[in-house]
Amino acid sequence: MGRVAACGNAPNEMYKTWHYLVRISPWILFPLVLAGIVFHQNPVLAAAQGLAVPAIVALGLTGAVLALLLLFTRFRLRCPACLKRDTQFGASKPDGMWLKSL
Repeated sequence: MGRVAACGNAPNEMYKTWHYLVRISPWILFPLVLAGIVFHQNPVLAAAQGLAVPAIVALGLTGAVLALLLLFTRFRLRCPACLKRDTQFGASKPDGMWLKSL
């Protein structure tokens, strides 16, 4: 899916990047933590666990801060086509993710 020239249909790449990072990373990071706990004698898995736990904490804290900014402040996602910050975004199964400039 490429960029669309019209502002009303332009995808927000940073939102999509964050969405897929948070959607996919738990499927990798949580099994690494579990493997590090179960096989604690293995130095490779212990090192992987040592990297996965801070990554999970960092993603969680970043998500919490972004959620609070979106909820309580005028923090808005910027339209990549027209660079306006006055936007609305959402998602639904039939339409997918959308970002609309106001």
